[in-house]
Amino acid sequence: MGFIGTTWGLGTVLGPIVGGALAGGLSWRWAFYLNLPIGLFMVPVAIFLLPNCDMMKGCPVRERIRQVDWIGGFLLLCFAGLFLTTFAFAGNEYAWNSGPVIAMFSATGIFHILIFFP
Repeated sequence: MGFIGTTWGLGTVLGPIVGGALAGGLSWRWAFYLNLPIGLFMVPVAIFLLPNCDMMKGCPVRERIRQVDWIGGFLLLCFAGLFLTTFAFAGNEYAWNSGPVIAMFSATGIFHILIFFP
């Protein structure tokens, strides 16, 4: 847990500093160039060194699919899509107090309630 906390802490502090230095000194594309070798190194590490944590070992695929909360997943997808679309349109395409924005906020609230009380 200490290693994970240290990683999050260093990423939170050093991420904006390194990103700002790359974007200001070179180009924003260097953020991608820097992450490419790190990602290529970490894929084999994740495949070969992380343990397999199968919580439902021996359970058939049909049973696993049956246990998925499809209604909750659909409601969460609708909530997240409306939430993000509302903030993308509000202030840009439509005024904050316009009908479409208020309708999307209302629908977002309804889906948020339905997630917890389906």
